[in-house]
Amino acid sequence: LAGIFIAICLVANVVVTKADFSYDVTSNQMYTISKQTKKILQGLDQEVTIYMLSAKSDANLIYKKILQQYAKTSKNVSLKYKDLEQYPNFGKKYLSDGETATEGSVIVTSGEKGRYVSSNDFVSYSYDYYSGSQYPESLNIEQKVTEAINYVTSDETPMIYELVGHGEISLGSDVTTKLENDNYQVEELNLVTAGKVPEDASMLLINGPQKDFTKDAIKQLKSYMKKGGRLYVLLDPLADELPNLNEFLETYGITVDSGVVIEQDTSYYMQGQPVFLVPEYGYHTITTPLQNDNLFVMLPMAGGLKIQEETEDSDYTVTALLSSTEKSYLKKDLESDITKKAKEDEDGPFVLSAVVEKEEEPQIIVTYCLNQWDSQINQYSGDANLNFFLNGTNYLNQQEDKISVRAKSITTEYGVYTEFTQKVLSTASIYGVPVIVLAIGGVVAYRRRRL
Repeated sequence: LAGIFIAICLVANVVVTKADFSYDVTSNQMYTISKQTKKILQGLDQEVTIYMLSAKSDANLIYKKILQQYAKTSKNVSLKYKDLEQYPNFGKKYLSDGETATEGSVIVTSGEKGRYVSSNDFVSYSYDYYSGSQYPESLNIEQKVTEAINYVTSDETPMIYELVGHGEISLGSDVTTKLENDNYQVEELNLVTAGKVPEDASMLLINGPQKDFTKDAIKQLKSYMKKGGRLYVLLDPLADELPNLNEFLETYGITVDSGVVIEQDTSYYMQGQPVFLVPEYGYHTITTPLQNDNLFVMLPMAGGLKIQEETEDSDYTVTALLSSTEKSYLKKDLESDITKKAKEDEDGPFVLSAVVEKEEEPQIIVTYCLNQWDSQINQYSGDANLNFFLNGTNYLNQQEDKISVRAKSITTEYGVYTEFTQKVLSTASIYGVPVIVLAIGGVVAYRRRRL
């Protein structure tokens, strides 16, 4: 019997080893490719090869395990290993000038197109100014490899023009890099000097204009939109009024109110900061991935939008993406006590971000907040703010396959607690725990007396 038992154990061990049974117990499924990546892979109609620049026996086990999932998910994806010691010149044509391939990096190819992904980009780091050291922040290998697959299998690179000339706020290198990684090209555009929107414009981005648009510029925007253009607008509630731009947005069913939204529902703002909103999500393709991952967009100093019941074109549909609650109000006089509601202040709820569609085709996204891309605020949101923007950009450009393929955090996550949640936790810790302990003690004492 002992021999039979040992034999069964040996067979079971071989089966488990060969089958490579494993389960990812991390909270954010760090070592498992996302549903969105699987959807992209299963939709491939052309062959893709992932080359890991390492001997198979020397390859990083975590990276190798993640890349193996790509090949297992799609019959059109193959994973191969190239030892740089044996093939030092492999993939040189996919490198930028002056770039050198490093051990453990990846090259993704399809047909004549290829992209090099450096192993240095598989993990991103943050700098601790107090200790003077770096610490790992997120695991990026899935994001980078899936972006590379999107690139090598796409026929063209969508062009995004960032409008300038009205005091707009620059996107910054971090956001621009994210867009480029999603296979977009980003360039600045001044409507005054250009005279018109270029024909290759896939989307126009208006980021926090401080001055109003001229009537001629609005005319150019209208002409662009009539030709099937896409527009992403981010407004600054602290900027001067923009009557021409606001009137333009009204034709699409969105009214811009002046002022700053103050939230009074303690479940929807950060502790002690009623202007730091944690808004409610609307139901939409843009927001669903964030909800599914329990990520919360955070909007500091947001303005209020209203959706019109009727528009000039009855085919337009406006959907709220982010909203304040019925307990919120719009503070009109920003020089007054911002925490006290005045007579002139408007009652909520207010739309904070909305998408305009025509016959189910995306047209415009408007978000009435400018500070959400601040690195500290975006970090507090767990990258939800940046992902919300990228998801919206991909939706406008009809690149839904790219939505929500993002880096996975490997840092200590910040607890996003609203005012209400913190009060509940505080009360439970002060009163709830002692009551439970006393109750248990009482039960034990009662049972002992009866023995």
